[in-house]
Amino acid sequence: MQSLSLVLMALFFCATGGAHLLWPAPFLKITPPWVPWPKAVNLGFGLAECGLAVLLLLPRTHAWAAWGLLAVLAAVFPANLRMLRHKEASLGIGRPWLLLRIPMQGVLMWWVWRQLPH
Repeated sequence: MQSLSLVLMALFFCATGGAHLLWPAPFLKITPPWVPWPKAVNLGFGLAECGLAVLLLLPRTHAWAAWGLLAVLAAVFPANLRMLRHKEASLGIGRPWLLLRIPMQGVLMWWVWRQLPH
């Protein structure tokens, strides 16, 4: 069961990272205005998510990748708050779904945390 969870996680993060790379416009829209060089930051997050997803599957880099994904999830949290607080950044997503994104970030972090060796 642990390995299935790991593969699903890698696929999830590779898909979200790929979305950053293939369709950057929505991600740029939710990027807080205080983030310098938003295009480069978006590109970096996309590459980081894809790279960490692959490294998550390798035993020697598994723990480092999980820590990296936890850092990514923490770093993108302000974008979730921006979506909730600013209509122009909501991407047309309804408020209930935007409110759900906040605790879902915690669920994703818990899921990654569970992959760490304990």
